[in-house]
Amino acid sequence: MSLETDIAILGGGPVGAGLALALRESSHRVTLLESREAGTTDARPIAVSQGSRELLTRLGAWPAGATPIQEIHVSQRGGFGRVHISARELQLPALGYIAEYAALAGALEHAAASTPARHLHPAHALGVHRDGADRKSTRLNSSHR
Repeated sequence: MSLETDIAILGGGPVGAGLALALRESSHRVTLLESREAGTTDARPIAVSQGSRELLTRLGAWPAGATPIQEIHVSQRGGFGRVHISARELQLPALGYIAEYAALAGALEHAAASTPARHLHPAHALGVHRDGADRKSTRLNSSHR
């Protein structure tokens, strides 16, 4: 498969999909390559920082149903010391959030659908090589049509 793109993002997880969304207003041709099929049912919980929540909200990709983390307590039974962090003490709405991975991925996929970025899945990068001082090419294996 051959395609022209300015930026190839390898990996369509939260970081790669978020980057593609963040680049939506740029003049660059963006291609997001993901090895898995679109849509995940992965129910694992994922911790998201307050800063990441703010970024995902600006990108239009904050998942519904995320649970705020208001306090964190770290200690070891029989060990010396402990740490207690409170969102209220730090004057934050939350220290972070717990979201279901599938909900986060779904919110990112939904938001990304409105971007000009090309999304290829399943697609595998077979290699990247330099074609000059400022140009690289990526060899792909993709069943995307």
